Amino acid sequence: MGAFDGPTETKLKMHIFVADKGDYYDITDDLPQNEQWATVAHPRAAFNF
Repeated sequence: MGAFDGPTETKLKMHIFVADKGDYYDITDDLPQNEQWATVAHPRAAFNF
């Protein structure tokens, strides 16, 4: 998610680029996983800003 200067109310909605993640990482939540860029109208739509 990058770096923030302070606390935010940001919540993840999905994982993107999971096809490129290392095999030593496990995604263990119930969020949708997209192998490539998520098909949303705007990249920020993947997050709750």
